[in-house]
Amino acid sequence: GSGGFGGGPTHGLGVPDVPVPPRFSVAGDTLTVAGVDYPDQGRFRCRAWTRLDAAEAEAELRVVGSIFNPFLPAEFVVEQEEGIFSPGRFEEVLTVPGARPWAELPLSPYGRYRFRVLAVNGYGRGEPSAPSAALST
Repeated sequence: GSGGFGGGPTHGLGVPDVPVPPRFSVAGDTLTVAGVDYPDQGRFRCRAWTRLDAAEAEAELRVVGSIFNPFLPAEFVVEQEEGIFSPGRFEEVLTVPGARPWAELPLSPYGRYRFRVLAVNGYGRGEPSAPSAALST
């Protein structure tokens, strides 16, 4: 006889001659998915058959937490515009960890500054925030 196991269409499993990704393993009646994360969510179906009979089982995998969540900011990039000497030009001045909601910046006296922030996560840099109100030193 022959058999196979299958998941959603993103994994391409369920066709006996398709190689199983190394993160998936079957031992006895257990399917193990290593390093599970949000894209792995979905329904998994297991089919076993012989010449005499067939059986099928289905389960849903829901991910409710992850060690690495690519959606949460890993860091924030602070940009500043010095409105007297370089108006309209924002420059990156500091990067802070995502868990820290503040930054200490060295500012020159008699300057006029605006700031904006970009979040960086597992998918890359986001768009910058709207500029802050102008601050004069």
